[in-house]
Amino acid sequence: MDPIYFLHAGAGAFFLGFFIFDIILSRALFAFGAALLTYGLAAQTLTSGWAISYAALAVLANLVVIWRSLTKQWAKPLTPQEQTLGKHLKGFSKADFRRLLKISQWETLHTDKSLTQEGAPTTAIYYIVSGTAKVHTHDTQIEVGDHALIGEMSFAKGGAATATVEAQAGSVLITWPLKKLRKALKRPSLNASFTALLNQDLSEKLTTDEARRSSQVS
Repeated sequence: MDPIYFLHAGAGAFFLGFFIFDIILSRALFAFGAALLTYGLAAQTLTSGWAISYAALAVLANLVVIWRSLTKQWAKPLTPQEQTLGKHLKGFSKADFRRLLKISQWETLHTDKSLTQEGAPTTAIYYIVSGTAKVHTHDTQIEVGDHALIGEMSFAKGGAATATVEAQAGSVLITWPLKKLRKALKRPSLNASFTALLNQDLSEKLTTDEARRSSQVS
């Protein structure tokens, strides 16, 4: 078959693709048209190497867009619980939030649960989605509630837990195992967002602690 027909068919596929509103189907037509153009140009006796290269790049570019679009469509929908969590973890991009969810272990407590022991190594960071936890140190006892992090100090500074923490029955917890978390945080964007979360939690705890000390003095 005369290569000119492949050129015409490729151009026709491109033209048709502009009238398709479905992005995956239109990109598929663009990729198909670029492939026909590449073959048609390559079969010519006298042709431009640049023209073939650009046509081949058009095929690759459209295949990448198709793959990314399909990946988004196939992504597992967030549960209502995960959507609510996302509203509180606003500093994460959608992609990084999903990466964090992959290593998140959800748990609803039916009885009290010990999370950390002062002076002992920690194996995870805990996030209280809802509920309360009692925090004991050598001289104080306080309670923390919704959206508090547990075990973040030993994670950030290294070493053993700085307090004994017991989550109360009825609380909803997320556990991030340290090994999995450190591996996930090798991604710079996720590391930056998680560090911001740690700093925000620490700032809130310091503010609460100062208010508590002030009320005791007064």
